[in-house]
Amino acid sequence: MTSETMPRAGDITLDEIKEMEALERKQAQTLSRLLDNALQKDGHAIVLRGVMGSTLADTGANVGVPSYTAVHTLRYVSDPVKIKMGSEMPFLRNYIDDEGQVQVDKGNAADLAQRAPDWTRQPALTAYLLHDKNHKFGTILAVVSPAWVDDPKHENWSSDGRALKSAVEFEALDSSGNMGLIDLRHVDTYALDGQHRIMGIRGIQALQEGRLDFRKKGGAPTGKYTTREEFLDAFKVEEARLKSTLDEQISVEYIPAVIKGETASQAKQRVRSVFVAINSYAKRTDKGENILLDESNGFALVGRHAGLSHPLFEAPKEKSRVNWKTSSLPKRSVWITTLQALKDMTENYLSSVAPDLAKSWEPKFKGQVPLRPSEQELKSGQELFEEFLDHLKRLPVFRRVDSLEDIDAMRLFDPDEPNGEGHLLLRPIGQTILARAVGDLVAGGMSLDQIFEKLRRMDSDGGFNQQLPSNVWYGVTFDPAGRKMIMSNQNLAAKLLVYMIRGGDQAEQSALMDGAPDTKGKGVRVLRANDDQSMWRNFEGKLVPMEDNSYGSSLPVPVK
Repeated sequence: MTSETMPRAGDITLDEIKEMEALERKQAQTLSRLLDNALQKDGHAIVLRGVMGSTLADTGANVGVPSYTAVHTLRYVSDPVKIKMGSEMPFLRNYIDDEGQVQVDKGNAADLAQRAPDWTRQPALTAYLLHDKNHKFGTILAVVSPAWVDDPKHENWSSDGRALKSAVEFEALDSSGNMGLIDLRHVDTYALDGQHRIMGIRGIQALQEGRLDFRKKGGAPTGKYTTREEFLDAFKVEEARLKSTLDEQISVEYIPAVIKGETASQAKQRVRSVFVAINSYAKRTDKGENILLDESNGFALVGRHAGLSHPLFEAPKEKSRVNWKTSSLPKRSVWITTLQALKDMTENYLSSVAPDLAKSWEPKFKGQVPLRPSEQELKSGQELFEEFLDHLKRLPVFRRVDSLEDIDAMRLFDPDEPNGEGHLLLRPIGQTILARAVGDLVAGGMSLDQIFEKLRRMDSDGGFNQQLPSNVWYGVTFDPAGRKMIMSNQNLAAKLLVYMIRGGDQAEQSALMDGAPDTKGKGVRVLRANDDQSMWRNFEGKLVPMEDNSYGSSLPVPVK
């Protein structure tokens, strides 16, 4: 051995490295056995401990509020013995009626920190978990409350009314106290945040047992139900998915109902403030943002695709003519529509021209996230809607938009803009009305070429100017007194547009003028009437008696 190959002082030999690796493996195995033993400890859960917020400021102690996060299977969470609804907390029991609803009045409002869950949402949440393979529920926040917490005479309360121990018994497994076990035996656990998530999970367990009962909002049974086989068939789910979903895991963060040193009043106030904060600071996304993020609703997907790709919505300098976030079109913007309107237009149009396709995209339960359509279905929907938009783009109003004409002057009413035209088709509501009417006309046998040739003539003749009494929109979509849009008469407006393109017999014209059940009894004559309903403004702009039947009091002649 040369001097170059001889080990030097401080060098680690190969044997020593092997010994160290063996020791590390042994330590890891020992730790694994310890954790396995801990996990098998009956009624206990291994948790990570965290601290956020403080309590007992009145005593000068300023104690940090601990929480303990565990991971459980969905089967565990579905067990109402393991985790109860927050609305079942003891201080709420006297406020729940026979229907399961929380009754709030002046005397109890300050005590009610928890909303009763809406059980009508259960089928939709269960369907989401089973059908959407990318499903995800966030952490459930739960309160741990042993029976003694609600017994002021229990030995765990001192003579001055302060807790002598915490509601959560934590046993540390590391020197820093960041990991350990909590004892979940002999305690009640209430979901402070996540009641509806638990409800959806319980629905899977119910289906595995044979059927899912439909309930009223407060939880009372309706007497109706769906069997496991019916539910799985409706959502095209294999029965094995019930078990595999229940075997999945979700995190639960536990907080103590009372902390050592707190009074019962302080503990209740702390728990209530947590719930209020969760609900107060959660930001609701705008409608446009919801549609932008939606990966399930077929109408949202088709509408969003059109907004991103169709030439109608291209604007100068790489801007878009779609307001992607909100449902308004402010002055001096290049926007001509909104993402919400695109979704509504898609639904209105496809519901008429492809009713079977549209029906399959609709939710089967109230509040359900729709099932994502197949790629072939989406392609079919996109092709149909884009064909409609191709024709729409060629209307005079959108050619004017393309020529950089002032959109405000075309869209706004004359008090807001000197040259305001009040053009209906530059308002989202007008576009959704148009999509519904065109869809109905196509379903009735007219071609898009025939329909849009008449729409082109109508547009060229000023037929979409809402401010003109000679047009059918006056009093229907346009409020002449307030000089603003009316949002509530869209069904009647769509029928009026169908009439202007296709015409109608005397009975149809009478229904439009005097009202019909499907227009909620509202007709053009009533919507143009004065305050005491004695006179109305006819299509010549004259105030005439309600019973007037002169030429100017008949609907305009349809487009030739």
